[in-house]
Amino acid sequence: MKDGVLVRYDGQGGREELAVNFSDIIQGKKPDFLVMADDIIFIPGSTFKTIGYGLLGTISNTASGAVIHGPVR
Repeated sequence: MKDGVLVRYDGQGGREELAVNFSDIIQGKKPDFLVMADDIIFIPGSTFKTIGYGLLGTISNTASGAVIHGPVR
């Protein structure tokens, strides 16, 4: 939970990306930051979890696609 990114757009459509160290914030080493409307916060995750969730989504989409698009008898 270390290297996150805050993506913020200004009124003219400009994009700013700010690095966020969540561990430092949780430990009180850095202050909290203000989250504004339309901000996007990317929080790092485990590579293995991401792959696992992706596989589960693929399997579930394939299975449901077969049921939805298959012949009904």
